[in-house]
Amino acid sequence: MLIMTRRRTFCGALVALVMLALPTDLAIAARVSTPELKAAFLLNFVRFAEWPGDVVPAPARVLCVLGDDQVEESLEVTVKRRTESGRDDIVKRVSPDGRTPTCHLLYISGVAAKQSTALLKTLSTMPTLTVSDLPDFAQSGGIVNFIVEDDRMRFVINTDAADRARLRLSSKLLSLATIVKDQPVGIRR
Repeated sequence: MLIMTRRRTFCGALVALVMLALPTDLAIAARVSTPELKAAFLLNFVRFAEWPGDVVPAPARVLCVLGDDQVEESLEVTVKRRTESGRDDIVKRVSPDGRTPTCHLLYISGVAAKQSTALLKTLSTMPTLTVSDLPDFAQSGGIVNFIVEDDRMRFVINTDAADRARLRLSSKLLSLATIVKDQPVGIRR
């Protein structure tokens, strides 16, 4: 019972953090678009992740978006409104030209499964927090996967992928996620 109470308390705190990242009139009206909600989640994922000491040069983190202009725009608006402990975040649109992006966070959406798989293979050991809304993204080697359950946005985390990328995810973040591990190649759907 105590664990459920703590989980509810942390869920409430995370929702409050997400709502604080949004414009006040949207937070009050509780009419948040999906791209705005994803952008708020992305910023909170960054908050609850730690990169190896040699990776994140002060003062900026690079947050990249591939394939979803609306999320990229929402992320830019949200980043412009806030600065976290002297660190500025830079939002960068990534093109699907095959070049490996240099990003601390990479949100991937609207791309073919082959393209996503190739990108994940390239980034598998790089310290990049990969996030997507593509089906089975986390089971295929991505770190965070947005899913919709009971008309609510939730997320899945692949801890094997986070370990390979040398990223340390907060236990608070992990407690809110569904945890998965890599699936052997022959088992993937």
